[in-house]
Amino acid sequence: MIQSLRPPSQNAPRWVHPLAWWTWGLTAATAAMVIANFWFHAGLLATVFAVLTVKRSNGSWANSIGLFFRLAIFIILFRLTIEIIFGVHFGGPVLLTLPEFSLPNWLGGIELGGVIGANGLLTAFVNGFKLATIVVAAAAPAALVPPNLLLKSLPSALYEAGLVTVIALGFLPALSADAKRIKTAAALRGNPAQGPISNLKLLLPLIDSSLARAVTLANAMESKGFGTTKTKSSNSVLIAVGLSGGMLLLIISLLSLLRNPTQLSNSLVLIVALGFIAVAVILSGKAKLRTSYRKLEIGFPEYAIFFTSMIIAIGAVLYSSNNLAQLVIVILVALPIWLTPAVPVGFKND
Repeated sequence: MIQSLRPPSQNAPRWVHPLAWWTWGLTAATAAMVIANFWFHAGLLATVFAVLTVKRSNGSWANSIGLFFRLAIFIILFRLTIEIIFGVHFGGPVLLTLPEFSLPNWLGGIELGGVIGANGLLTAFVNGFKLATIVVAAAAPAALVPPNLLLKSLPSALYEAGLVTVIALGFLPALSADAKRIKTAAALRGNPAQGPISNLKLLLPLIDSSLARAVTLANAMESKGFGTTKTKSSNSVLIAVGLSGGMLLLIISLLSLLRNPTQLSNSLVLIVALGFIAVAVILSGKAKLRTSYRKLEIGFPEYAIFFTSMIIAIGAVLYSSNNLAQLVIVILVALPIWLTPAVPVGFKND
């Protein structure tokens, strides 16, 4: 019995700490944002998908890898469509000439259609591919981390918001299963759902089943004491003000930095916003409004991911135009394939 309670070794199958995976994903997205090289983005996107393929489990949360593929393709096609409709001819071979007309002045007088050149479409494809790489890299950890572990690793200040988000994400697979079940039942009754109008008729039973599941979950959580605390923190008002004010300043500072990245005051506002959020998180952690059964393990794989992520961030900022540095960054992004332990037994994709 004592032997079974000992912590597992670093090589034993276990879940990697969610903070390590999110650090990896956000750092890779930052590198894609800073570096302007199509071949780097192609290599980085392929590396991220390789890590997802090797390290994902057979849990319902891991099925989002297919969604990432579709999302990347949608972003690229959407960017090409915008270029075709609103693009400006930048020279190069003319691929197609569409009818050209201008919108009214109260809509900005934008000219639609016209000449579609190869240079414009190529630029749109490169920009769309870059955006797709950033989005996929930033969202990839969601397919690698079980939602309950992600919720467990959140600080107390974000626990309620995280709980709502995890429950909502957990309902998505059940919602898809309900939709398929309702469609099958309608087809067996001789009324198959074909076309958008027929699918709209299935919304009512789908909403009914979702509300029934939500009520059942709410009753179960209330019976087990979720959302009730015996003591209230004296800093609860300060935590709420710091967190909400910090998030508001963070949004303002990010919008200002996108408009003028070189202005010092925008960076100072960003630092102040992060300071407010940090103080709120620290105070909420000291309040001890919730308990944890077992703390998540942080071992060599997590420290290795943190260290490589730091190297990726430094290399992307200092050597963004160096081809050798870009190749090293792609290799470092792929290191979790060998550094992280295997998926726990029962969750492997055999």
